[in-house]
Amino acid sequence: MPLIKKVILIGILGQLSLIFFQSLSMGAITVPVEPRDRVDVSINVDVQFDEAAQLYTYHYQVTNLSTSQQEVSDFAVEVDGELMNIQSPEGWSPFIFSKEPVILWGAIGSGDGPSDPPPGGGDVPSPFQIKPGETLGGFSFQSPAAPTVSKFFTQGWVQIPRADDAGDFDDAGVVPLPFTQDSKSGSILSPGLDDSLIFNGGRRPSVDGFLAFVGNENRETRTLPIAIIIRFGINGETVFPETFSAALNRVDVTQDFIMTGNGDERVAFFEVGSSPIVVGRNVLVTGLDGIVPGTTRTATDGDAFTFFAVE
Repeated sequence: MPLIKKVILIGILGQLSLIFFQSLSMGAITVPVEPRDRVDVSINVDVQFDEAAQLYTYHYQVTNLSTSQQEVSDFAVEVDGELMNIQSPEGWSPFIFSKEPVILWGAIGSGDGPSDPPPGGGDVPSPFQIKPGETLGGFSFQSPAAPTVSKFFTQGWVQIPRADDAGDFDDAGVVPLPFTQDSKSGSILSPGLDDSLIFNGGRRPSVDGFLAFVGNENRETRTLPIAIIIRFGINGETVFPETFSAALNRVDVTQDFIMTGNGDERVAFFEVGSSPIVVGRNVLVTGLDGIVPGTTRTATDGDAFTFFAVE
């Protein structure tokens, strides 16, 4: 698979080759090592659910902000679980790490015309890289696992470091850095949640199925940032989604819950500073109206879900 091999050579497989100068005299080094984290990015995520196939589809769109100093050449996402139907934008190729729960896309396409090498020789940047101020979509895959919070990593393009002799880097005091430390990272939604774990409150059996928390246990401890998934009518009950309400630590967060496409399932993403979530104890109070099974009576399922957030 030549495309995959090329990704390994010029991509972000930092466990193999990415290194950073700490103290370096130029000596016999012809192309010095440069950091690859000089990018500022924004990632948009769209999650959809195919009920017939029982698969979630994850779509990612990468924006390289105008403040970036490099073109984005590599984009990676932490994942947990089987991935299928991996899609890539033109000029990009995917690679799944064998020892890490990560999928990587690298810009390796060369375009239609010839490219001039950079001064002094070396590798040539791909014309499909994401330039500052540009946005690129088309990164996607499917998974049976529900969304949870994970990390993404992006790297800017630099020339491959070169020296007259491999030992010259060691002599110059070059210290290898893992790929995850030589990249711009942040939080994202990706597969990993066990959606067989359901907490429905357990207070009023006749209405507890109106609304349930997926992949979560009451009073559990979780690492920030945190995604909360809520599913309506888990036993087929008739419910009224327009009556849904949610308050986190007494602050209304109803609009933060967006539909995933899995029926009436919704997900919200909470970070310290941009939401009411705090380090320590948090209480999410929810409400939803529905028809009590076996009757024509309307009732409300009100739940208080407590969890503890740690950094």
